Amino acid sequence: MWKKNTALTGAAAGALMVAGLVVAAPAHADLAIWLQYGGVNHRGYGQFQSYGDVFRACDEYTDNMGIRVDWYVVENPGKFGSVSDLDGNNNHCASQNLDLSEKNHVSFHVCLTDNGRTVACTRYYEDSVSG
Repeated sequence: MWKKNTALTGAAAGALMVAGLVVAAPAHADLAIWLQYGGVNHRGYGQFQSYGDVFRACDEYTDNMGIRVDWYVVENPGKFGSVSDLDGNNNHCASQNLDLSEKNHVSFHVCLTDNGRTVACTRYYEDSVSG
């Protein structure tokens, strides 16, 4: 089952559109957030795969910009990180594996970057960890 959410960020509301896709499966849910910016529908996306605790950043548009996912554990905000895909649309996503308890929730957003500078970000989305 696919559910589509749309949101606008405050600072870049005129230029940034964000659509989130929630994928529900019997044992867990996975969340993928697509970044749309500057009239380009699918620049890239960030994803949390709950089974295996994996974050992915996927750059889907060749424009010399990158996609970064910033994340943190809701129950432990001191546990945080990021993963970036900076090499353009080459069918290769960057990933980061974590080892989280099944009772945790993660929060993450997806950002468009240009040589390390943040251009625009989605709002934060939350997902739960499953085993």
